[in-house]
Amino acid sequence: MATAPSSPMPRRRVGVYGHLHQDGLRSRIGRLLERMAADGIQPAIYAPFAHYLESGGVALPQCCLRIVGDGPDVESVVSIGGDGTFLQASRWLAGREAAILGVNTGHLGYLASFSLDHIGRICEALRGHRCRLERRQALELSCEGLPEDFWPYALNDVAVLKADTALMIWVKARLGGSYLADFQGDGLIISTPTGSTGYNLSVGGPILEPSLPCMVISPVATHSLTVRPLVVSSESEIELVISGRSDTFRVSVDGRSFRLSCGTPLRIRRAPHDVVLLVPDTEDFAGTLRSKLLWGRR
Repeated sequence: MATAPSSPMPRRRVGVYGHLHQDGLRSRIGRLLERMAADGIQPAIYAPFAHYLESGGVALPQCCLRIVGDGPDVESVVSIGGDGTFLQASRWLAGREAAILGVNTGHLGYLASFSLDHIGRICEALRGHRCRLERRQALELSCEGLPEDFWPYALNDVAVLKADTALMIWVKARLGGSYLADFQGDGLIISTPTGSTGYNLSVGGPILEPSLPCMVISPVATHSLTVRPLVVSSESEIELVISGRSDTFRVSVDGRSFRLSCGTPLRIRRAPHDVVLLVPDTEDFAGTLRSKLLWGRR
């Protein structure tokens, strides 16, 4: 008796998000997409990035999808660019906890563990080989006056900063409902462990191991010698009220900034969802410090 032909195995759908200014790499990105398709992976490409690749002469594999809007239904996402692109890819997921694999084509690439020089390793990781998942906590900002459709979550940090270069601000902070301190200076940074190597580090804050359940409160150009960076539990809620000689102050959420009126209360707490990273199983925190931050090098 003749047997019915077996149906092809369904492809694994993987999102692809990329920076739109990497002209010299478009052909190599095209080869990555071809390899993904050959390995049974269906690239679901952010539509503006797909158009960018095609405008540079890249022929996308026939199985590719073009995704318009946020929150794609994918198993994982490949972010192609630097750390800024990685943060944008996280926002593109719109709260879905699909794992993000970072391909670094920028400078530091602290969040991106892979390279276009090793396309085979990228595809191996997307199939679940020689890799692991790391969960990273994010922050949520709550306040009145948020811009319309603003994504209120940060993987790195939330900062309140003076709006005018010559005028300092006063930040009254409460921690878990109890009064903490009045910070006087250029501003205040609330950072996750992941973001501790960013803006927080530049103002003298500590480097934290990324899996720690905590946040860092770090003053910016403080006018008091008794105020230092403070590490608190990630279960804490931080409340801030800003005043100053200017009518407004600036809020930055992973570098996306806007102005608010002084006196507007802000609440910062752990986000209801984590960001999941897909990293090589050979990578560890100590090695990343040495290779990307040149830790201990003379």
